[in-house]
Amino acid sequence: MKRFVLPLLVILVLVLLPAKVLADVSIGEIDTSIQYPEGRETPGAFLDAATGKIYLLGGEDANESPTTTIYSFDTNTKAITIEPVSLPIPLGFLSDSVAWDAVGRCAYIYGGLMGAYPTRVQTNKIHKYDVDANTIVALSETLSQPLGGITAVLVSGKVYVFGGFTNNNALSVSTIQRHDLNFGTITTLSAVLPVPAAFMSHIYDPINNVIYLYAGYYRTRTANIELNTIVKFDVGTETISVLPETLPTPRDSTTAFYYNGCGYIFGGCSEPPSTYYNDILIHNLSTGEVTLSDVTLPNAIDDFMAVVSGNRGWLLPIATAGTPFNDVSQQKYILEFTLDGGAIPRDGGIRMTATVILEIVSLTVTSEDINFGALRPGEKSAVFTVTIENTGNVDTWVGASVDPIGTLMDNILIENVAIPDANIILLPPGQSAQLGVKLVVPLGYTSVGGEVAFLKFKGTAQ
Repeated sequence: MKRFVLPLLVILVLVLLPAKVLADVSIGEIDTSIQYPEGRETPGAFLDAATGKIYLLGGEDANESPTTTIYSFDTNTKAITIEPVSLPIPLGFLSDSVAWDAVGRCAYIYGGLMGAYPTRVQTNKIHKYDVDANTIVALSETLSQPLGGITAVLVSGKVYVFGGFTNNNALSVSTIQRHDLNFGTITTLSAVLPVPAAFMSHIYDPINNVIYLYAGYYRTRTANIELNTIVKFDVGTETISVLPETLPTPRDSTTAFYYNGCGYIFGGCSEPPSTYYNDILIHNLSTGEVTLSDVTLPNAIDDFMAVVSGNRGWLLPIATAGTPFNDVSQQKYILEFTLDGGAIPRDGGIRMTATVILEIVSLTVTSEDINFGALRPGEKSAVFTVTIENTGNVDTWVGASVDPIGTLMDNILIENVAIPDANIILLPPGQSAQLGVKLVVPLGYTSVGGEVAFLKFKGTAQ
């Protein structure tokens, strides 16, 4: 009887992450049958990806007065609902000041503007909004001073709060504060912004654990200056630097989001004189290059939000094309867009901010090399255990393949499933599974000698 000696099977890991591919933006048509009950500017916004709902918080009405209403927009049913809970105090200037904690299922609202124009003041309060319990409470910890127009970014249980306005919008500040959600502490970092600034947009690069801050507004008692800088904040070292690259023109109140290794920056404005932008800029994080997209935004409006999930996003609340600029009463519609190319006519500019939801597929495999030993035709090997952990943030199907194909190793079974198969097991984020791997030698197999192959695992988002 012939024996087959199979000395070694090496296990490799294949991690699928977004490729760094530039994509233009395709913007659809506004469905005017879907609208908020009234217009808003400078609201806060976040997307609860688990339910598909976008929440719009506060903001200023057509009289420049802060509001308390919270709306939800169901991206599946297209229904707009007034939530049963409201902000405890009227707040405006919340653009980019809301951080959504998907794990704890709570939104954190930082500072904001209170009071009607022109007697407006900021608050130093931090409010916690529990979307499941429908409750909002003011936390015991507060910001170092009253602020509005700040930029809040959540990374691994900590919210970094950058800059903002104080003293009735008379001054911008350069402070960076860290809010630890687990311990309920606020710390002012030794690192500071290179220039005191407010109304900055941001992206978070999860691959390099870096936050990028785009442009912004520098205000003193005697000067109002828009910025064109790109500031880089290293989360691991909590240090800050200014990139040599800049935006093509100074501006504030842009919106930005991360997609496929790039930052996408929408619109913005500068004054005086009042100039509004409808361009879309692409910041390649690998090369540092900032390029202008061929696609532009459809109309000239300001102070609305972009909420993004994967390559799908929504602009809200906005006005229809042709609406006079600064007609806040008409900023009550929603426009969906995708990052897959397209073209729109150029005719205006906007002021926006963004909340980013990034989906990452990542697997970690733990196993020694596998030696199936000497087997006869028709025999099965012992079962060897391989541990697979989902280190990404989405439900992931685990699949496997053998390289090279056309060998005895094509007869491997994983959990009694033949490969290649893309659906061996579905793993939620943070969970692991032990998979049994064995080799079945076909009864009629006649080749002689040892064979070596590589077993490769891959992940696919559900």
